[in-house]
This record gives sequence, structure tokens and C-alpha cells, in this order.
Amino acid sequence: MQSKFSTMIGLLAGVMVLLGMSSVQAQEKKVNVKELPKAVTASFQKTYPKATITGASTEVEDGKSMYEVESKDGTINRDLLFTDQGEIFEIEESMSPESLPADIKSALEKQFTKYKLIKAEKVSHGAKVEYEFKVKSHNKMYAVILDSSAKIVKSDIVKAKKENKD
Repeated sequence: MQSKFSTMIGLLAGVMVLLGMSSVQAQEKKVNVKELPKAVTASFQKTYPKATITGASTEVEDGKSMYEVESKDGTINRDLLFTDQGEIFEIEESMSPESLPADIKSALEKQFTKYKLIKAEKVSHGAKVEYEFKVKSHNKMYAVILDSSAKIVKSDIVKAKKENKD
């Protein structure tokens, strides 16, 4: 009897974990730009009048419903996270190697000899600014985060994604 009870508890726990995982994955949902609250589109257009919206989604951040707007502004790709009131919560902007601040570039060069910059983004969350990079150095790919004072906050080796073979 104890064995059947333990098995049922184990199965129930497994189902709960799977349900919890699916709800985390389902938190971001693509939406039509027309479905964005008017306050979000108005704030976006006022802040970035020359930018074009390329995509939109809803997600839950810190327990609150947020709206992500993906955009293109010349050569800059920008993702913005808005509250439903149109307040900007977070900004992610692509950066070219030439536009990196000198101290940030120097910190990368010091940490990664002979590196190739694959991706660079400036992430602003209120007054907090961080720089996120994908860097290739000595045949390894790294995900690196630097704070605004050029201190490395995080540096992890990124595992190569397996390609689908059809």
C-alpha cells in the first residue's frame, strides 16, 4: 500500500512540475501590433518617432503583465518592455563594435584575447545599464555581461546549439 501511495505522489509531483514548466514557457505570447494598448504605441511613437515596430508580444515580468515591442531604427534593433500604461520598463539596443564605450571595449579586450564580437546589446532598466555580449575567443563562445563601470558581472561559455537535420 505504501508503495502505491509513493508512486502516486511521485506521479502527481511530476505532473505538477510539467504544468509549472509549461506555464513559464507560455508567459510570452506573440500579439498583433494592433492589440497593444494605445498608451504603449503612443509612448513608443513619441520616444522613437523614426523607428518601425517589427513585432510585439505580451509577457509577465515580476508578476506584472508587460508588452514587448521589437523595433528597427535605422541600423539599430531595439526591444522595449512597456507597462500597460506606456511606461518604459526596459530597453535592449543592438550596438556596433564602433559604438561601444572605450572602457567597455578595453574590459573585453583584457578578458578575451583575440576575440570576435558576435552580438552586442546595451540593456537599460531604469538607471541601471548593462552591456550584454556574445563573444568568440579561442574557438569558444561566451555570453558576457558588463555593468556600466566595465566590471564583468557574468561570463559563461555558451554551448553550441545542435542543428536540425531534416
